[in-house]
Amino acid sequence: METLSKQLSKKQHPYHQDSVSHISMNMIERLCFRMGLLSRDTLQNDMVNRIKSIKLPLTLVTPISGKPVLVKSSDLHPAMALSLLTGWIEHPLYILASRLIKPYDSVLELGGSQLHYAFHTALKNNPVSYHYSGDKDHTDLSYIHKIADLNHLQFRIVSQEDGTPEDSFDLISIRPYTVILINQSDMAVRLANTLIPLALRHLIINTADMTADARQDMLNRFSVQHFSKQSHSGDAIHLMRGRKS
Repeated sequence: METLSKQLSKKQHPYHQDSVSHISMNMIERLCFRMGLLSRDTLQNDMVNRIKSIKLPLTLVTPISGKPVLVKSSDLHPAMALSLLTGWIEHPLYILASRLIKPYDSVLELGGSQLHYAFHTALKNNPVSYHYSGDKDHTDLSYIHKIADLNHLQFRIVSQEDGTPEDSFDLISIRPYTVILINQSDMAVRLANTLIPLALRHLIINTADMTADARQDMLNRFSVQHFSKQSHSGDAIHLMRGRKS
């Protein structure tokens, strides 16, 4: 009998089963990983061997929870497989984003510096769209475009060549984003002092380069527009818009 994940995989990706390899973790492996009994290095080394043994042109990476991701086998690397399978991302901002972003969200990231983490987060959460503005991190953009197309993911790396405003902050007013990730404190402060579009419900801000006083002042300014702190991961904080009392 086929597993539910394989049945769903067939519906989401109309490729013949014989042309697709599968990589997944069983419940024992996932539990051992969460408990620290199975290290990232051990699991990634296992991914190296499993990827080397793949003979088919496409591979479906199926996490315990979340949407399976289809990848051209020659583009799949162990770090990506590990990130997709476990949801593990070594960056506070994306840890929060991975927990928060939902398939119905429209996401904008400003001042990004980790394109591969942003892309893995988008693949894992599958939002309506994810627009990335920031450092391209010497990443092979063609490989990102290919994987995004295979998975019907609207992941766009915005640039001035495609009509993006010279000041990337102006992207906020162009379309109704529901989630914004901000990596630069000056942009966060600017937003706190701006009339925030009503569609925007969640903010994730990297405050690593802010002093405690500057961070509190920014939070106070956001609270005027009914955004309050919900959680944090390291120096990254999540603010959510509440209802007016």
